[in-house]
Amino acid sequence: MKLCRYGKPGYEKPGVIDGAGRLRDLSKVIDNIGPNEISPRQLRTLSRLKPETMPLVDGMPRYGVPYVGIGK
Repeated sequence: MKLCRYGKPGYEKPGVIDGAGRLRDLSKVIDNIGPNEISPRQLRTLSRLKPETMPLVDGMPRYGVPYVGIGK
């Protein structure tokens, strides 16, 4: 499971890349991908998800910074 963020700058949504390389929307499960979402406990919860059950993202959206809170 590969976590990512996608969408317009400042309005990115959380996503996951499935086993076939398709982008899936995670916004119904988590609000963003940041420190809380990548904690060991939350990663265990996310690892139980089946990416193929998440909605496919249409088109070719822009990929954003994978983790909110990265400084320059």
